[in-house]
Amino acid sequence: MQTALFWRPFCFASLIALWLPQGWAESVLDYPPLYRELGLPEYPTATVTNLGRANESLADGLSITLETAASHSELRAFYESRLEALGWTLQESIGMQRMRAAGMLEAVPFSGVFCKADDTGYTVHALDRASYREVKLSVVAASASCSQP
Repeated sequence: MQTALFWRPFCFASLIALWLPQGWAESVLDYPPLYRELGLPEYPTATVTNLGRANESLADGLSITLETAASHSELRAFYESRLEALGWTLQESIGMQRMRAAGMLEAVPFSGVFCKADDTGYTVHALDRASYREVKLSVVAASASCSQP
């Protein structure tokens, strides 16, 4: 009797695993359609782990959380080059400009604000976790970080 009770949950879990689409357990989340329609960069070795509640318009903003093993310098090089090629401008504080000029950017985690001429803002923040790096992306229209006085 005890053996039968042990196998029931296992059999049920096996049936569910067969029913689910292949790869479902790896990552159910993906970049929102609007993000892709805008042609925004997708880090090749990152996994989408969370999405904001509203990802249908830039007025409400897009919010994406990624997980990757990439270094801060790899993330910095990727997002700076890809966004610049798409017409975005990096907004950098004087302190960050001085650190860049001195070759000291590796001393700080990657964080950046990029702007378009229409004040749309793209923000990237990389955070170190125990065994991975978390990258938070947000894209919003009429960004306060990008609006000109």
